[in-house]
Parts: sequence; C-alpha cells; structure tokens
Amino acid sequence: LLKVLEARLLAAVAAVLLEGHALPLNQQKATQRFLAYRRARRCIEADEDHGSVQQLAKSLGVCRRSLEAGFREAMALSPRAFMREVRLNRVHRELLYASRGKLKVTTALERQGFTELGRAAGYYRKLFDESPSSTLFRQPPKAGIRLLDALHA
Repeated sequence: LLKVLEARLLAAVAAVLLEGHALPLNQQKATQRFLAYRRARRCIEADEDHGSVQQLAKSLGVCRRSLEAGFREAMALSPRAFMREVRLNRVHRELLYASRGKLKVTTALERQGFTELGRAAGYYRKLFDESPSSTLFRQPPKAGIRLLDALHA
C-alpha cells in the first residue's frame, strides 16, 4: 500500500512539474480574491486609512485570508507589505522634494504612520538603496516632478 501511494504521489508531482498541470482551481473564488485585491489596492493607494489588514478586509466585505491570498496571487506580496511600500514611497517623494531645512526624516515617517522609526528606516534603505536622510539632502530631479509634489515644496 505504501509503495502504491508513493508511486501515485510521484506521478502527480511529475505531472505538475513536467506538464504544467496545477491542482484544480475554483475559478469563482479566484475571481473574488482578485476583485478584493483590486479594491483593497485602490483604497491603500488613495490613502484611505483602514489601520490593519483585518480592518481593511472587513470594510471590503471579505475575510483577511482571502485578501491575503488575492495579494499573494496578484503581486507576490502580502497586503501589509504593500501598505508599507506605498507609505515608504510617499515618504520618499516627500523627502526628495522637501525644501532644505523645512522637513525632518522623523516627521515624514510619522506622517505616514510609522512608529518604529529605526525599522522604517531599514525598510526604506532596502527599498531605495539609501537612507532617508540621504534622500532628504540629495538634489531633487529637475524633470518629472509631479504637480502635487511641486505644490507642497
């Protein structure tokens, strides 16, 4: 019995690897997860503060696990990691276009809801390959400035 089970398991694994067959997918659930991901992404990018992933999922009428699965399938990221990257990008733009001496890194990070500033700076360095203070003191690009950033400079 053990040898038969082992043979069937190996055959199934070989079929998946060699022929690209995947396990049966419930198309309706996959579509619901994708739609939840898309609505959540719009909320996050629009800077609608929902706090946690659980609260965001509740406001969208889906469970947290479905939302997380939708993000993993669409972006290979968790919703929490996506939220963090969006907030870090906002900090990056704010630091890049800030007037000299008018903004502190701490202020920019706190405005985006970061409470653990050292950890946030580590995430920032990993994402942008420089420290937040290096971005603050770097010359902003001459072309390509967004109107919103120009108005806040």
